[in-house]
Amino acid sequence: MKAAVLLAALVLAGFLLRRSVQSDLGRPRDLHEVRYVGSDQCRRCHEDHYQSWHRTFHRTMTQEASAGSVLGAFDGRTLTYFGWTLRMTSADERYWVEVESPSGTVERAEVVRTVGSHRYQQYLARHEDVYWRLPVAWHLGEERFIHMNGAFLTADPATPDPATPASREDFTRHVTRWNDNCVF
Repeated sequence: MKAAVLLAALVLAGFLLRRSVQSDLGRPRDLHEVRYVGSDQCRRCHEDHYQSWHRTFHRTMTQEASAGSVLGAFDGRTLTYFGWTLRMTSADERYWVEVESPSGTVERAEVVRTVGSHRYQQYLARHEDVYWRLPVAWHLGEERFIHMNGAFLTADPATPDPATPASREDFTRHVTRWNDNCVF
């Protein structure tokens, strides 16, 4: 009799736990303002998921920019795309993308994070707590820079009107907010 009561209690507890988890997972969340905590925080409660993730390339897909993580040749190379010229440079293990508008105005963004796949490595800049995907990627197989519109099926937002002087708003308008793009 005790075993039957214990079994019934375990089944009920399992049912309630599953229903609670499903309800929690189904609840919409706005995580735009949540800070990144890192994989070790997840590992504390989800060791099996952590180990599964750790065996994949996803583990090294997103990294802070460093000499070991930046694969592109930031040696002064340029890429021109619809009248905009991008120049990739580095100094003291810091990486920069300089964007020159058709009117000659120049904006400079520091690469602080990389996002890679088997084919491309993207570069992110940061303004306050927002990461912006810069409009250039390194093509691993061809060892050259390409505009992001050449790497994905849908184009990034349109670049600013060349007749209008480039400004900070123009520059940030033609890059994509990475926080919304990938991990919400």
